[in-house]
Amino acid sequence: MMRGVITVFVLCAGFTIALMADPAYPWQNVLYVLRPLSLAQSQRIELDIKSVLLSKGISDVVFIMDKDGTLSKPNEHVSDSMINLIRKIFDTYDCSHIVICTGGILEDSEDNLINPLEKMVKLNSHSWFKRLTYFFMAGLGKISWDEQGRRTIEYFGEPFSKDDQMFIVRNLAKALMQNIEGIRLPEGTDEAKNMKNLSKIFDEFIAKNRKLIGHIEISNGKGRQFTIELKKSSEKQALPGLQNSDFTRKVSETFKGLLAERANLKNLHIKYGDTYVDCSPVDKKDAVECFLGERNFKNPLIIAIGDGSNDYGFLSKTTNDKTKLSFFVGKDCEGMPDGVTLWQTPGPAGTEEILVSIVKSVETVFEMENNIRTCA
Repeated sequence: MMRGVITVFVLCAGFTIALMADPAYPWQNVLYVLRPLSLAQSQRIELDIKSVLLSKGISDVVFIMDKDGTLSKPNEHVSDSMINLIRKIFDTYDCSHIVICTGGILEDSEDNLINPLEKMVKLNSHSWFKRLTYFFMAGLGKISWDEQGRRTIEYFGEPFSKDDQMFIVRNLAKALMQNIEGIRLPEGTDEAKNMKNLSKIFDEFIAKNRKLIGHIEISNGKGRQFTIELKKSSEKQALPGLQNSDFTRKVSETFKGLLAERANLKNLHIKYGDTYVDCSPVDKKDAVECFLGERNFKNPLIIAIGDGSNDYGFLSKTTNDKTKLSFFVGKDCEGMPDGVTLWQTPGPAGTEEILVSIVKSVETVFEMENNIRTCA
């Protein structure tokens, strides 16, 4: 027997709010915000893309996308279907560019995404390498390729001082533990004299409490960025109850309070998502703006896709964006910038829907314009 009553309110913006009241549990009323149907959104994209390509003399199509939660599930292997869609983008338009910007460290990207991308490009056209750019650690690191497929890996900015590194890692651990019920800070955390000892204390504590919290790591991005990782891989992850933005928001707020002790760290970017809290001196948007400035595209169409608050920077539209379409495929949209489309289907599946619609639109325009596939 179905229990509960659903009241539905339709809003003019295409959203639906449903209030479900369960008479057996009257205090557990749930408010759902349902996104517009993805089919209607896909049709809208196709119309928008066709209109832009036919009327604005677009010189390049630049795709700027996050990795975890957007192109793949957090720290899991990218799907063959996603790799095939990226192949179709490169193959469909000679002036398409793929820019991937992840907050994760390089080691978490190589097997899951970078190697499959390299393999796909080598099987199709080495010339595509020049149209592929990979930022990691929110832009503190960058991979580019020459036409032979040789990587160039660059790091930007100076590492934190050793004292600041200890302060950051120690307080990330404190912020995490203070928000897990029944867990106390490991003994020796405040007394640890170097990063090696501090890491050992934390790792041993996590191993001892594995049944209570699962697997959690604090990753060190070359001394430039530090991240609480609640999902290092499908095998190494925290218990499901900890993998949500409500929990990581609390951790990030606690961490910000602890950082207030040091004035030189007050401007750090503290970001969170379902499976991470990270601390970085830069925002992803800085890397994206630098890339666009270096390439100096004449009149680009920018397609931006992300799933977390750390993507809001590059998803936002500025006065310099002549033509930009931004999409959010995350679950927690609190604070999402104006002008960003909230997609019905979350995660990589939603990204695939968006990319399919875009490729379909571009192919249609080429058919209308006698298969012109080169730059304007």
